[in-house]
This record gives sequence, structure tokens and C-alpha cells, in this order.
Amino acid sequence: MLDVMEIDIDRPEKIVYVVGLGPGEPFYMTQQAANTLESVDAICGYKVYLDLIRDEFPCEEYYATGMTQELDRCRWALEKARTGKRVALVCSGDAGVYGMASPLLELTPDYPDVAVEVVPGLTAALSGGARFLRHFPFRPADPVGGHREAAGLRRYGRFLRCVVQSLLQGQAGLSGKGGVHPAGKRQKCRYRLRHRAQHRPGGSDRPNPDPCPAERHCGGYVYHRVHRQRRHKAAGRQNGHPTGVPQMKAVVFSGTTEGRVFSRQLAALGAEVLVSVATPLGAEEQGKADGITVHCGRLTPEEMTALLQGAALCIDATHPYAVDATKNIRAACAVAGVEYHRLLREESPLPAGSMVFATAAHAAAFLAGCSGNVLLATGAKELAAFAALSPERLFPRVLPTREGIAACEAAGIPHKNIIAMQGPFSYALNCALIKQFSIRYLVTKDGGAVGGFAEKAQAAQDTGAQLIVVRRPAENGQTAAQILARCKEVLV
Repeated sequence: MLDVMEIDIDRPEKIVYVVGLGPGEPFYMTQQAANTLESVDAICGYKVYLDLIRDEFPCEEYYATGMTQELDRCRWALEKARTGKRVALVCSGDAGVYGMASPLLELTPDYPDVAVEVVPGLTAALSGGARFLRHFPFRPADPVGGHREAAGLRRYGRFLRCVVQSLLQGQAGLSGKGGVHPAGKRQKCRYRLRHRAQHRPGGSDRPNPDPCPAERHCGGYVYHRVHRQRRHKAAGRQNGHPTGVPQMKAVVFSGTTEGRVFSRQLAALGAEVLVSVATPLGAEEQGKADGITVHCGRLTPEEMTALLQGAALCIDATHPYAVDATKNIRAACAVAGVEYHRLLREESPLPAGSMVFATAAHAAAFLAGCSGNVLLATGAKELAAFAALSPERLFPRVLPTREGIAACEAAGIPHKNIIAMQGPFSYALNCALIKQFSIRYLVTKDGGAVGGFAEKAQAAQDTGAQLIVVRRPAENGQTAAQILARCKEVLV
């Protein structure tokens, strides 16, 4: 067995590798392709292809789209590379033979700062040729002089010439009538490479017959099937979405309980759902589910716009107090031309005796004239508003993350005062914390039922602590049921 030499991959600061995975099975992948996938920060591609490599090549970020969204994948890869990430754009076979190299290179003039490197793969045309061999049996030469063997070789030679000529010239015999892609879109390909791995004579409406010799290729087309690709029944999928029709793509900006629930409901309808969360904790809470891809990381408005490319709907399920995030999401949808929906969280009734302030800063100004310990349940981002108060009085309850602890340390909060826990919290636990730290004032936001607001309010009332509420920003939106009804309309 030959020892495969380790290939040293050059790593420019901004680069997209276009990687051909081969016909489908892992042992068909080249060593260079494997080394590239192990070295990159992000991998994007058609969902079926990513499923083939996800377990073998764990990566910081995966981005998947459905059929007919090739340009969206290319733009996403180029935009991600601009941020300094090394990105792999994968496809089956060889990237230069009816692969992703051509559409990506078509877009590169708009991204002059991003380098592109094509990593070759074993084209599926070769695996298709292996299947055609059974139509050209090479028998041992007969006593007369091997005429049958020579005839078989001549026929096979004609077939190979037909395939090569069609690949290089984009002839209709192997590419569909007039060079039209079998999926129905006319492909603009600078390098005129057209290829499918299995020939279906007579057009795409015919059932799947056995491959046939080159002499009978007229009027047909060649169809490429990835090994191990799932085949669905013609009637439709279990979720009711018809086969052969691209799934609706929806982007859900989440990180909240209602966002997680809604994304699963939407995926159950048959939509292709991309969930965007800001933190690893949000990704952990989102978990894994069929039909859902998770993007983790804070996004600029420009990155949001890139993420929305190709989407039919955008659902903003961010926190009710995340005003800046909602503003940026709305603006990105307007630029991308994507339908926007705001998922509202139901407000909570305020108990008698509670004090309400417009902002955290207003609440801090009131507390500056009072004495007593303060339980801050407003999150790490609001700590700066309470900077005028003595840190010894403050007991912030923050998420158990590096960022949460760092924000408390930056505010000068003593470590013994930091409560690093993930909610929502029960009534009993709220009461215990109020008693443990002799809390006189409990400052919170109206997080609704899913945020445990009622439990905090009741605990404050029963322990004698003053409840201070930062008023929720006014906004317009819809319920989950209303947005789901709209999604069903788009899916039909």
C-alpha cells in the first residue's frame, strides 16, 4: 500500500476552498480534500453533502442550504471569508466538473480581497463510466482473432468520446435540451462544463432505466445521483412537503425559549430552518433537531443580510428588550427583500406596589437615594447603568459564562456577590436568594411567563422586598400561531 504524503495547505488570511468530495463514499475523497476540511473554520454546502462528512470532519460552523440555492452558498462562503475565516465550499465529484467552482468564480469580482483555491476531487463521471462498462462486455478473444473483443472496445471508445466531448462543449445530449439544467434552470457557466453521472434516455419524465450505450443518447440527459442520498416516495414526505420541490427556507433569530419552540414547529411543517443565536449557550439550549441548522455568533447588519439570502421568511424571536438586535434584523430584511415577522412574548401583569421605570438608568438613579442590598436580575449588559451605586450593595444574577463573570468583574462587583446561574428560577429559589443576601430591592425586567417573572414578583412580595421593574419597550408583532399560519401559506 502506498503511503499518502501529508499535504501542507497554505492558509491565506481570507480564502475559500472549493472542495470536491468525490462520488460520495469517504474512501473516494482525495487526501488533499480531507486535509482541507480538517483545517478550515467553516464548511458550507448542500445539506445532503454535509450529512456525508459532518461526523468525519467536525467543524466550528456548518452552513447548509437546499437545492437551487447554489449562489446563496457561494455568497455566504465569500462573506464569511471576508471576516478572516477559512471556509470550505463543498460539492460532490470534482468542483470544476458541473460543480461549485464556476458559480463561485463568477462572484469573485465582487470580493477582490478573498482568495479562492479549487481542491480537485474524483469526478462522479468516472463512477458513472464504471456502471456503463456492463454494456460493453469484453469477452476473451475467439479462435478467429478476437473480433468480438475489438467490437466491444470500439463501442466503448465511441462512448468515451461522446462523454468527453459533451463535458468540454456542454452538448445537449448529456446536459439536457439546449444546455438546460434538469432542475429547470438554465445554467450560465463560464467554463461550459456540464455533467451528470447516469444517463436517462428520453428526458426527465421517464422512469429510471438502466444506463445505455452512447449510440442511444439522443434526446436524453445525464442525471447525477450522490451515493447514499435518501430517496423519498413520489407522493411526498411524512411532513407533507412534496418531493422534488425545494423546501422553504426560513431564518429564525432566536436565543429565547419561544424561539426554540417556534423553530421546531416550523421545521415540523417541512421548512428548512436556519436558527441564528448570539452565544454558545444559546446554541447549547437550541440543541439539534431534524431540519434545523444553527448559526452561532453575533452578527453585524451586513452579516445578517448575507445570512438572509435565499430565505422566504425571517422570524425575529429575540428577547423583548433586545432593541438593537430587532432594529438590525428589520433593516437587514429590508435590504435582503425578505418578509419579516416579529414574534411577541406576552407581557406579565404587574403586581400592586411594584415600581416601574423607563430604563435601568432611571431605576439606578432612584436606588442611589436609598439604602439596602439590591438583587439585579436585569442581566450583565445592564450593569453599567448601576455604576454609581456602591458595588458592595449589588448582587447581580448573571449567566454562568465567561462574559457574564467578566462583566461583573469589570464593574467591580465582589466575587462573593456574584450569582452565576441560568434561569428561569422557581419561587422557592428566589425566596432563598432574597433571604440569603438580605435583599431590600429586586430589580428585574418583564420577561413574561417563560422568563419567570411571576415567580420573582411573588417572591419579592412574600419576603418584603421592593419589586422594581424596567418597563418593556413598546413594539408591534404577532403570536406564534399567527406566524405559523403565514408560514403554512408560503409552504403551499
